[in-house]
Amino acid sequence: MRIVDFLDRAAKFAKDRKLLIDGEESYSYGEVIEYTHRIARALRRDGIVAGESVAVLSPNAAMAMIALYGIVRADTIFVPLNPRNAVSDNAYHVVRGKTQLIFFHSSLIEDVRAIAAEAPVLNRFVALDKPVDGYPDIHQWLGDIGAEPVIPEVATDPEATWRYSMTGGTTGKAKLVLEPHRVIALQIVTLMAEMHYPTPPVYLLAAPLTHAGGAYSHSFMAMGGTIVLLAKADPKVMLDCIEKYKVTTTFAPPTLLYMMLSEPDIHSRDFSSMRYFMIAAAPLSRDKMIEAMGVFGPIMCQTFGQTEASGVLTYLSPQALVEARDNPELEHRFLSCGRPTPFSQVAIMDDQGNLLPPGEVGEIVARGLLVANGYADAPEETAASRAHGWHHTGDIGQIDEDGYLAIVDRKRDLIISGGFNVFPSEVEQVLWSHPAVQDCAVVGVPDEKWGEAVKGVVELKPGASVTEEELIAFCRPKLGGVKTPKSMEVWPTLPRSPAGKVLRREVREKYSSGERRSG
Repeated sequence: MRIVDFLDRAAKFAKDRKLLIDGEESYSYGEVIEYTHRIARALRRDGIVAGESVAVLSPNAAMAMIALYGIVRADTIFVPLNPRNAVSDNAYHVVRGKTQLIFFHSSLIEDVRAIAAEAPVLNRFVALDKPVDGYPDIHQWLGDIGAEPVIPEVATDPEATWRYSMTGGTTGKAKLVLEPHRVIALQIVTLMAEMHYPTPPVYLLAAPLTHAGGAYSHSFMAMGGTIVLLAKADPKVMLDCIEKYKVTTTFAPPTLLYMMLSEPDIHSRDFSSMRYFMIAAAPLSRDKMIEAMGVFGPIMCQTFGQTEASGVLTYLSPQALVEARDNPELEHRFLSCGRPTPFSQVAIMDDQGNLLPPGEVGEIVARGLLVANGYADAPEETAASRAHGWHHTGDIGQIDEDGYLAIVDRKRDLIISGGFNVFPSEVEQVLWSHPAVQDCAVVGVPDEKWGEAVKGVVELKPGASVTEEELIAFCRPKLGGVKTPKSMEVWPTLPRSPAGKVLRREVREKYSSGERRSG
């Protein structure tokens, strides 16, 4: 099934129910479905056929979600662009996806101009909210196209790609993940099976549409629920929305949860409508989890996955956390991201391809119906990621006797900052280009706000000088806000292996242990 098949199914018993709430705007299931048929027809009118790709660049907005559903309705491939990414990253995504049309929010017109300059194949531009720069808005673009149902000529292959998702590799180079309809359909079904509601759910979406939190929203649509969209993840606004809309479920990376818990009036709020508070993207401390359970109730849950494999490879239920809180022998579950979900297999593997017994530490590997179909135009990288018949996550972990998975470390030095993935080598490439920098290392360091903060440590060329502020300012236009280091330090020399390779692990350990390198 496609996402829009779940939409059509839900609308049979929820046609007049609000599906999307975006500030003062709202759209019912019936209204959304009509828009999706019109968008699909307009894409076909413009010569964009099944299997070609269409991008969306927007903050969270109802019409961006509607455009996504319309793209799927047309059997074209959705290309999600994150406004927080560097323009060069989004342009690369468009080029690799051979994208011809982009739906965009007018506030991002400068990004669109820059992307268009790097992506000559992109030749159609539709604003989601209002005309800008001579480009039509979506209503002008649709014109008088009717909402007659668009019926696929043939049943959609569940292995056909529905989304090109961008990820990073061990070298920091972006790759396009080929995510089939099968994966998102089973992710929808998995959350429908794990979460239970006495009435249709109300999901508060503050994470970007491009993030796991955006993908989770489709499950609540499939349940006939309502999605409340926020353009920005403001903790106070989120708390206000929970009370105003009687939200039943929301998602947040640990960073955002910590900010919510720090709100001065948090203990006077009414969270009685909440049934599930989903955490993902980074480990959460035991103390913070218990605090959250005390504030929001025994409703906290956690998932694990990645771009190449669904965000629900594992699921840690609220009940499992309650048991851990009440039983000291189960306290280790606070370090867990749960047990494998029904459509996934998760195991621990050593470097020789041997599966390890419970308690042993090794690379987390997965297989099953929630694993995507590899990378676009990258057969060697796809094959490498599937060595020994399993998808290799690049994360280090262990599984206990009860089947609970815990992430121990990140094999490829991946930094997860505020719920977003940052590859050190990409940041290092930029730092190396600074005229004062001889060598550098980029690591993730513990941070109360971000979970991990991007930290740059540089070794300068003889006689050179540069300030922390200058280095950060140098990185920002090239990397965007997420990947730019939050802090920098200058060391006289960086630790190196006998072969001369900079040892990131030693740099990271200095901060993990609370030490600082003296000059």
